[in-house]
Parts: sequence; C-alpha cells; structure tokens
Amino acid sequence: MRTHDPLWTSPRVRRLMAAGDAGSLVRLGREARGWRQEDLGDRVGCSASTISRLEHRAAPGDVQMLRQIADSVGMPRLVLGAVLGLLPARTTTVTAQVREEDDPMRRRELLAWASTAAAASVLGSPLPAAAAPLSGLDDLLVFGPPTLAVEPTAEAAALAVQASRADVLACRYDALARALPQRLALAQASRGEPGQRASAELFAVAARLCIKLGDDRLTAITADRAVTAAAATGAPLVLAEAHRMVSSAHRRHGQYGRATAIAVRAADQLAGTRTPDTAGRLSARGNLLATATYSAAKAGDRDTAHALLAEARGCAVQLGRDTPAAAGGYFGADQVSLHEVSVHHLLGDAGAAVEQARRIAVQGLPRERRARLYLDLARAYELWGKPDQTLRALTLAERAAPQDVRRSSVRTLAVRLLHQPRPVPGGRDFARRIGAI
Repeated sequence: MRTHDPLWTSPRVRRLMAAGDAGSLVRLGREARGWRQEDLGDRVGCSASTISRLEHRAAPGDVQMLRQIADSVGMPRLVLGAVLGLLPARTTTVTAQVREEDDPMRRRELLAWASTAAAASVLGSPLPAAAAPLSGLDDLLVFGPPTLAVEPTAEAAALAVQASRADVLACRYDALARALPQRLALAQASRGEPGQRASAELFAVAARLCIKLGDDRLTAITADRAVTAAAATGAPLVLAEAHRMVSSAHRRHGQYGRATAIAVRAADQLAGTRTPDTAGRLSARGNLLATATYSAAKAGDRDTAHALLAEARGCAVQLGRDTPAAAGGYFGADQVSLHEVSVHHLLGDAGAAVEQARRIAVQGLPRERRARLYLDLARAYELWGKPDQTLRALTLAERAAPQDVRRSSVRTLAVRLLHQPRPVPGGRDFARRIGAI
C-alpha cells in the first residue's frame, strides 16, 4: 500500500479544507511539485489562464477539471471531496482517512460512504459561490447536469431532498442555490422511481428557491420540470407539490385567476386519490388550498379567498398538528393563520392582519414561516400608516432570516420608509444593511 505525501495531512491543508479553498489547495499541490501554471495546464489539457482562474476562484461547474487536477498534483480524492463540501467538515478525520485511501477495500468503503451517509452533506456545505446565485441552476437547465463528484444512489438522492427542504425552512437560500445543481444531478443520475421522485421533489424545491430569489423565468421552468418528473413517478403527493409550484409561477406572472384554478383543481384531484398516507394527503391538499387562497386575494376576490381559506382550515383541523408536508412545504393550523394574515393585508384590511398576527405563536414556526409572518406584518403596518411599527417588523424578519429581507420587494419597502414625512429612526441603517441603498 502506497503512503500518501504528508503534505495532504498537514495543518496547512486542514486549514484550507476548513475554509473551502479548493483553489489554494491546487496551487499548493502545483508548487510542491515545482510546476508552473503552464506545466499543470499541459498535463490536464487546459491553458495557464484556466489554471490561474481555478487557483483564484473555482466555481461549481469546475468539478470535472478539479478532479483531473487533483489526480495530477497527487491530491487525495478525500481532500478534494472535503473542500468541495461533499464530505464532512471534520478535517482531522478526513486527513486521517487519507492515509488509508489506497487500500482497495478501504477505498470502496469510503466511496460508498461518500455517496450515502455523507450525502446528507450533498451538499449541506456547498460549493464555492458562482457569479450569480442561480447561475449553476440555469446552466443545469440549459446544458444538462454537471459532473458528479459522488456516486449516485437512491439513498444519496433522498438525503439530497431532505437537505434541500431543510435549507428552505432555515432560509439558507444562497447555500441552497449553490448546492442544487449537484443535488439535481445526483437525483437525475439515480436509477428507477426513487431517482425520478427525487428529481421531481428537487425541481419543486428549485421553484420555491427561484420565487425567493425573484427569478420568475426560472420559477416557471423549474415548476414545469417538477410536473414532468412528478407525472412519471405516479406519486400523487409529489405531483400535488409540483402543481402548487406551477400555480405559484402563474401568480408571479400576474395570472391570478389561472393560478387559483390550477391549485384548486390539483386539490380536488388529490382529494379523490387513495394514498395510504392520510396525513400527507391532508398536508398537500391544505397547502394547495392555501396557495389558491393567496392567489385569489392577490386578485382582490374576497369571497373566493375566504371560502378557500375555510377549506384549508378544515384540512388543518383534520390533520391536528403543524407538520412538514409529505412532498414538501409545511402545513397545519399555523400555516392557515399565516395565510389569513396575508389575505387580510392583500384585501386592504390592515388592522385585521395585525390582530391575526398577534394570535400566532411565533417561536414555534420554522424560520422561513416566521420571516413570512413578520414581512406580512410590516406590509400591513405600512398600509395602516405606522412606519415605526413597519420598521420594527422588518427588523424582526431580519433577525429570523437575514436572507429573506434581501428580496427586491423588501428593499422597495425599505426605500419607501426613507421617504416618510418624518424620518424613521434606524430606517436608513436597515436599508443599508439589506442593500436597498
């Protein structure tokens, strides 16, 4: 068994792994061999300028090239996997395992582990940031999946779905945007129904992310991909979540009537299915009705909005508890109450929105739901003509989910606060923090 170069188990390498600095590791390996950038480029078939770019700022689409470079400079695959966020961040454990990597049996065990248990990190610790938050996802949709850094398995794909949903509820949108291309590639490469299901669920998550980041074009594309993949699985709950994302995409384009109709029809179809997961069916149907409620309120259709809200509340009563929905989302009595706040605000009933918000147990909500409540509360206070309370609600949203307040609609609201007849104390600082000015 060959002994690895001690360079790759050194404290300096562990520090670079912990920092996620793949480029510096490439440079370290190159310089240890006395190579110029031109020399390394010749060995892997690229230009010196490409090596220079990788050493300064590797991007998610560079995985295949990084694997070639790692082999050329003698970087162990475990080190590369750790720095790319595909393996756990305990660098001392990884470097200890590096010494055993050339043992064929041990290597097979590590690769199996990397594609299953470590896929909980696929990609919980994401790849280095791309030039724009959704550029990696856009590239996947246009050019196809990127090169995989781990072996695709049904277990790894399922873990990728779990990690993505957790990112949404925790409002880790930037991390999710960087991780999704590899997670989707993993699901698409997994064989059979589990891979198709994971693909559908991840495209639905992608649509939710695009909504959060304000990219309506990608929202429509990813929602359509979710429906196509879900239809191939024959799983009603997965298809219901995909239809919910399509409804949201129509709403984002101002097609409120169509958005309402899609969600209601999908809810009715789900009610007629016989899935063994009764709680999952109630959650999915309730989420569809709540989504339809929001679209109806956006259209100013008060009667339809309140009627649909009552149906959604009926699902929550039958469910009995707030819970993550079987194929995504989050549903229960609190979710219905959150939508009621939104409905009151959208229909111009600011006082009713504030009163409803006060009844919700905020601390029991996931971060994403908490941020939504505070943002709707801020909009209601603005409608009510209470700028100080508006800023207070925005600040609470920022504490709950800093990435949620960087959305364009929130930045616009922050700028409006700056143009009040009386300056709002702290308003300019808040606007500066979220990039509104």
